[in-house]
Amino acid sequence: ARNDGGGTPGLIRLAILRASGDGRIGLNLQAEPGRRYVIEVSGDLRTWRVLRETTLVNPELWFTDDEGFQTRQRFYRASSPP
Repeated sequence: ARNDGGGTPGLIRLAILRASGDGRIGLNLQAEPGRRYVIEVSGDLRTWRVLRETTLVNPELWFTDDEGFQTRQRFYRASSPP
């Protein structure tokens, strides 16, 4: 989505950047500062749970999923609730 000045968020990008030897997964969120974002995780694309909620101060946030090793597959999604 693009920011049209009407309160809709700009582009949200969530990238998986690395998996460490101990199972932690590094992620990078790039989005519009000043908005609230929710990062969710799923093992099956049906059931999602909140991994992290944050309000961006800068246009980029690096963080780690310390539980990445607990499942064989893991999916991530990011959104900006209204």
